[in-house]
Amino acid sequence: MFALFERDLQKLQQALEEKIALALTPRAKLEALLQVMFEGIYSKRIGLLSTIYNSSELRKIFVEKKGCMREIWEQLTTSVTSLLEEGKASGEFDATIPTPVMLSAFFSLFSSRSYERLMAEGQVAPGELVRQLGRIYFKGIAAG
Repeated sequence: MFALFERDLQKLQQALEEKIALALTPRAKLEALLQVMFEGIYSKRIGLLSTIYNSSELRKIFVEKKGCMREIWEQLTTSVTSLLEEGKASGEFDATIPTPVMLSAFFSLFSSRSYERLMAEGQVAPGELVRQLGRIYFKGIAAG
């Protein structure tokens, strides 16, 4: 099980790096990251991994069993933090919002089961969901 999760996270990380390399601004890079995460987040194993990481007890057990996955997750966290800081420094994002709050809000976009329901019931297509969530998030952290 750990090998499957690790492989999926490595694939996700590679896809993220490829998408981000094509974007120019911190916002464009984060939007690309959001798109890639949603493309992968609702596959069965990535969805399960998200559930594990959103449960403090399960995450603790998981981290104890497999440290390499923690490293990949920490790399992702570091990358997003850097992009948020870059956006704040360039004036693209509101510098008065603490970066940890922005980071937590960004990752919380992936944790709601209601998104799965919206897509399963055909109320919104995955691409449109990504666009609308991005719109809400980026309007919230936009500078001035």
